[in-house]
Amino acid sequence: MDVSAERIQRLGWTKLSLLAAYGKKETIDDLIDVAEGCTAHELKMHIRDGKFEPEGRTVVLHFSKEQYALLDQVMRAKGAEPHSRGLLKKEEALMRLVTESLTATPPTPAPKKAKG
Repeated sequence: MDVSAERIQRLGWTKLSLLAAYGKKETIDDLIDVAEGCTAHELKMHIRDGKFEPEGRTVVLHFSKEQYALLDQVMRAKGAEPHSRGLLKKEEALMRLVTESLTATPPTPAPKKAKG
Protein backbone atom coordinates (compact mmCIF):
# COMPACT_ATOMS: atom_id res chain seq x y z
CA MET A 1 0.00 0.00 0.00
CA ASP A 2 1.20 3.47 -0.77
CA VAL A 3 1.51 4.90 2.75
CA SER A 4 4.61 6.77 3.89
CA ALA A 5 6.75 5.26 6.65
CA GLU A 6 6.57 8.57 8.51
CA ARG A 7 2.77 8.48 8.55
CA ILE A 8 2.80 4.87 9.74
CA GLN A 9 5.26 5.63 12.56
CA ARG A 10 3.05 8.45 13.85
CA LEU A 11 0.07 6.10 14.21
CA GLY A 12 1.68 3.67 16.62
CA TRP A 13 1.50 -0.08 16.96
CA THR A 14 -1.99 -0.36 18.48
CA LYS A 15 -3.71 1.60 15.72
CA LEU A 16 -1.66 -0.16 13.05
CA SER A 17 -2.73 -3.57 14.32
CA LEU A 18 -6.37 -2.48 14.07
CA LEU A 19 -5.86 -1.12 10.56
CA ALA A 20 -4.01 -4.26 9.45
CA ALA A 21 -7.04 -6.36 10.28
CA TYR A 22 -9.57 -4.14 8.48
CA GLY A 23 -7.71 -1.95 6.02
CA LYS A 24 -8.04 -2.63 2.32
CA LYS A 25 -6.13 -0.91 -0.45
CA GLU A 26 -9.26 1.01 -1.45
CA THR A 27 -10.06 2.24 2.07
CA ILE A 28 -6.71 2.50 3.84
CA ASP A 29 -6.26 6.24 3.25
CA ASP A 30 -9.67 7.01 4.74
CA LEU A 31 -8.98 4.75 7.74
CA ILE A 32 -5.59 6.35 8.35
CA ASP A 33 -7.22 9.78 8.24
CA VAL A 34 -9.65 8.62 10.94
CA ALA A 35 -6.86 6.97 12.97
CA GLU A 36 -4.76 10.15 12.97
CA GLY A 37 -7.54 12.09 14.65
CA CYS A 38 -8.69 9.69 17.36
CA THR A 39 -7.63 7.27 20.06
CA ALA A 40 -7.14 3.56 19.42
CA HIS A 41 -10.42 2.84 21.24
CA GLU A 42 -12.29 5.33 19.07
CA LEU A 43 -10.73 3.79 15.96
CA LYS A 44 -11.81 0.32 17.07
CA MET A 45 -15.38 1.51 17.59
CA HIS A 46 -15.36 3.30 14.23
CA ILE A 47 -14.14 0.18 12.44
CA ARG A 48 -16.53 -2.12 14.31
CA ASP A 49 -19.81 -0.40 13.61
CA GLY A 50 -19.26 3.29 13.05
CA LYS A 51 -21.12 4.03 16.29
CA PHE A 52 -18.64 5.87 18.42
CA GLU A 53 -19.93 8.52 20.75
CA PRO A 54 -17.14 10.95 21.69
CA GLU A 55 -18.95 11.99 24.89
CA GLY A 56 -19.38 8.37 25.99
CA ARG A 57 -17.57 6.88 28.97
CA THR A 58 -15.54 3.71 29.40
CA VAL A 59 -16.06 1.67 32.57
CA VAL A 60 -13.62 -0.96 33.80
CA LEU A 61 -14.91 -3.41 36.41
CA HIS A 62 -13.15 -6.24 38.23
CA PHE A 63 -15.10 -9.33 39.32
CA SER A 64 -14.28 -12.59 41.07
CA LYS A 65 -14.69 -15.72 38.98
CA GLU A 66 -18.09 -16.41 40.56
CA GLN A 67 -19.28 -12.83 40.12
CA TYR A 68 -18.25 -12.82 36.45
CA ALA A 69 -20.07 -16.11 35.83
CA LEU A 70 -23.25 -14.53 37.22
CA LEU A 71 -22.71 -11.35 35.19
CA ASP A 72 -22.12 -13.41 32.02
CA GLN A 73 -25.35 -15.37 32.61
CA VAL A 74 -27.43 -12.21 33.15
CA MET A 75 -25.87 -10.32 30.23
CA ARG A 76 -26.60 -13.23 27.87
CA ALA A 77 -30.19 -13.33 29.13
CA LYS A 78 -30.44 -9.64 28.22
CA GLY A 79 -29.08 -10.09 24.70
CA ALA A 80 -25.28 -10.11 24.91
CA GLU A 81 -23.73 -12.61 22.51
CA PRO A 82 -20.82 -14.93 23.33
CA HIS A 83 -17.66 -14.36 21.31
CA SER A 84 -14.11 -15.71 21.48
CA ARG A 85 -13.01 -12.42 23.08
CA GLY A 86 -15.84 -12.16 25.61
CA LEU A 87 -19.32 -10.78 24.99
CA LEU A 88 -20.61 -8.72 22.10
CA LYS A 89 -23.47 -6.23 22.56
CA LYS A 90 -22.76 -6.11 26.30
CA GLU A 91 -23.40 -2.38 26.53
CA GLU A 92 -26.91 -2.79 25.13
CA ALA A 93 -27.59 -5.76 27.43
CA LEU A 94 -26.40 -3.87 30.50
CA MET A 95 -28.55 -0.85 29.67
CA ARG A 96 -31.60 -3.14 29.27
CA LEU A 97 -30.90 -4.50 32.73
CA VAL A 98 -30.46 -1.01 34.19
CA THR A 99 -33.64 0.31 32.54
CA GLU A 100 -35.65 -2.67 33.75
CA SER A 101 -34.34 -2.28 37.29
CA LEU A 102 -35.44 1.37 37.34
CA THR A 103 -38.99 0.50 36.28
CA ALA A 104 -39.34 -2.52 38.58
CA THR A 105 -41.35 -2.28 41.78
CA PRO A 106 -38.95 -1.95 44.70
CA PRO A 107 -39.18 -4.63 47.39
CA THR A 108 -41.21 -3.79 50.49
CA PRO A 109 -38.90 -3.12 53.44
CA ALA A 110 -39.09 -5.59 56.30
CA PRO A 111 -41.01 -4.30 59.34
CA LYS A 112 -38.84 -3.06 62.18
CA LYS A 113 -38.78 -5.21 65.29
CA ALA A 114 -39.98 -3.52 68.46
CA LYS A 115 -37.57 -3.48 71.39
CA GLY A 116 -38.99 -5.19 74.39
